Amino acid sequence: MWPSSSSRDVERRRAALRLALAGTSLHSVGLGFLVYGVTRRFLKAAGFDPSEELFYPRQSGAFLVALGIGYGGAALNPDRHAGLVALTIASKAIAVAFLLREARRRGGPRSVLAAGVADALLGLLIAGLALAYYPQRHSAAPEEAGETAHR
Repeated sequence: MWPSSSSRDVERRRAALRLALAGTSLHSVGLGFLVYGVTRRFLKAAGFDPSEELFYPRQSGAFLVALGIGYGGAALNPDRHAGLVALTIASKAIAVAFLLREARRRGGPRSVLAAGVADALLGLLIAGLALAYYPQRHSAAPEEAGETAHR
């Protein structure tokens, strides 16, 4: 499927995956704290009516923080936490489906469509990086693997 990769190529792919996961983690945690901490102002800026009950929007903020912590765990060690990488990809796919459906169904604020596009881009980026990294992580060029084993 993939051409044989050197250990340097594999490490670059791993670093790119870690960076994308870390950025996604920071984005989710930051957005979650924003939604939870300044809920009315956030809702108004996003084009929603902030006069409604705030429990569910605040719960969404807390949920974003929890997901962001999971994404961060994946960024720390994507080899050990491949399940968290899969969770990141799955949660982005679910978010995209929800956001695009809501944008189409309700014709709501443009922020809903923008969030769907952003989540789609992040999910595709992480999925692509994971597909480039995981199949190659144990198949670095044999001569380099042998050199590493003897050091």
